[in-house]
Amino acid sequence: MYEEDIEIEAEESGEPPAWMLTFADLVSLLICFFVLLYSMKSVDESIWKKISGSFAGALNYSQKFKEVTPNSDSGVEAEKILNSDGMEYIQSILMTKFEKEGLLDLVRFSRSETDNSLHVHIPASQMFVRDSQEITKRGEKVLTFLTETIQYIDDSLEIASYTAHDEQGLSIQKSMLRSLAVRDFILRKGADKAIKVFGFGSAEYDEMKDIMLPAELESQTVKLEFIIRSAK
Repeated sequence: MYEEDIEIEAEESGEPPAWMLTFADLVSLLICFFVLLYSMKSVDESIWKKISGSFAGALNYSQKFKEVTPNSDSGVEAEKILNSDGMEYIQSILMTKFEKEGLLDLVRFSRSETDNSLHVHIPASQMFVRDSQEITKRGEKVLTFLTETIQYIDDSLEIASYTAHDEQGLSIQKSMLRSLAVRDFILRKGADKAIKVFGFGSAEYDEMKDIMLPAELESQTVKLEFIIRSAK
């Protein structure tokens, strides 16, 4: 009695019964299925031969593979890269980055003959707000370039900071705070490596103050230095 009432209500509303909708869907699926069967039955022989022929050579494992050798130009470049010094390669990457941004004149590179380490010297005036450990916008850009390079290499990194003479005797503390600020910035940028930090205070400044002119003295001795040491 209940089902009859539902059918009567469906007829009165003008909507088809649910079983009719389901039946229509099944008929549509059957039609699609038979159309696919018919299309698969009638295969173009010429097209099939082309397809099977293209796979025949690729899947023939008894065939001897062709030995590919680089041309003369690429071979020379590959040999240069393989034979080049790792630190020289890192320096070339950094120089390219700094030159592209117009910052190459601010940076000085040097190499140590004893341990083959790479030293990157940057004047503190370009890296920090005067008399503080706050990093400038230009300093952040320099540190970003360094981070993008060192985070993909296994070589170790050290940071050393040098300051001018301090009448209160706080030069070592100030230099250490600057080194720590730089290290924290690099780690925040995503460099996943242990970084050693050093604060040498006014050691170089005091040593060279009677030899250099004041302007040259500050740019050469009040600085931030990055030491990249080979992991090998």
